[in-house]
Amino acid sequence: MLMVASMGSMLAQFNIENMKILIELGYKVDVAANFTDVDPMSHERRKKLFDFFKEENIKYFQIDFSRGIGSVSGNLKAYSQLNKVIMNNKYDFIHTHSPLASVITRISAKKNNVPVLYTAHGFQFFRGGSFKDWVIFYPIEYFFSKYTDGIITINNEDFKRAKKMNSKKVYYIPGVGVNTRKYGMTSENGKFNKIRIEFSLGMDTTILLSVGELSKRKNHEVIIRAMATMKELDIVYFICGVGQEETKLRELVQTLNLNEKVKLLGYRTDIDEVMSYSDIFVFPSKREGLGLAAIEAMAAGLPIITSNVNGINDYSIDGVTGYSYSPNDYKGFAKGIKMLINNKEIFGKMKINNKNAAVKYDIANVNKNMKEIYEQYTKEK
Repeated sequence: MLMVASMGSMLAQFNIENMKILIELGYKVDVAANFTDVDPMSHERRKKLFDFFKEENIKYFQIDFSRGIGSVSGNLKAYSQLNKVIMNNKYDFIHTHSPLASVITRISAKKNNVPVLYTAHGFQFFRGGSFKDWVIFYPIEYFFSKYTDGIITINNEDFKRAKKMNSKKVYYIPGVGVNTRKYGMTSENGKFNKIRIEFSLGMDTTILLSVGELSKRKNHEVIIRAMATMKELDIVYFICGVGQEETKLRELVQTLNLNEKVKLLGYRTDIDEVMSYSDIFVFPSKREGLGLAAIEAMAAGLPIITSNVNGINDYSIDGVTGYSYSPNDYKGFAKGIKMLINNKEIFGKMKINNKNAAVKYDIANVNKNMKEIYEQYTKEK
């Protein structure tokens, strides 16, 4: 079979387990994506991905997909490259990811009469989303659904909407899988004091944490603005991630005089440890298919304060798992943070609620779902 994604990072972050399942089912797996520096994947993750390919005898093809919607000439080039791959190999089926790659893939797959499974990691259009996204992206997804043998969705809103499209089958799985034991078993011994010493924090300082790419979509800016309204409180905000918005965010921190309150920690490989010494997880994204980092935080027992959009609403329940607000409501986010700091009883209940709620999204459960889906193609083969 062939697995396709716009960027290699999509394969590395979300599809290693899927490839393992397919190999276990007896498939020879090929992959196609853009593996060049257009993809901001870290050197460490890139090396790990190619080592995995080598170990599992997975053949990979370079396709010059764009990160966004791309250009006409660029997309035609990507189509030509991918079509050549599909024509020259007798694939039993294709599993595609990423909106642009999946459009190009389905055009080629139809031409070559190959079944296609498409995972929508969060439709671009959603309840409360922009009119522009609905006008542009909904018609495209609706049209190409008829060239899709199965659409896999990872949140309830997308599942209901996909069922009204023209794919032969529509599936729901609870995300891409979280190792809840890894996050649930982290210990504060040593690490807790270590981070406070490193940043000269008092034992009573509340540590807020965000994990995610520094992008407009992840919306870290709104929490920084919320921090500016709480300068009198003993709080520090850690942001783990890299991205194009880093300079802008640093400038905002400087402008608001928050250098001692907001710390950009860059790319981290020890997120489970970082979560073990944090108190509250904040997740203000403007759009999320689901939001892996927030579920990891729940598994670690952190109350979550989130935006109230898209797939986040599947697990972020206001007053139960934490609090949720409109993505641009920095005053609301500040209010939620204060409520958690000031009410230890509610804080404690939310920690327990979140550990229990995260079990649904455990990797073992997701893998079971994916194996059942893949087995349908095995039987049909």
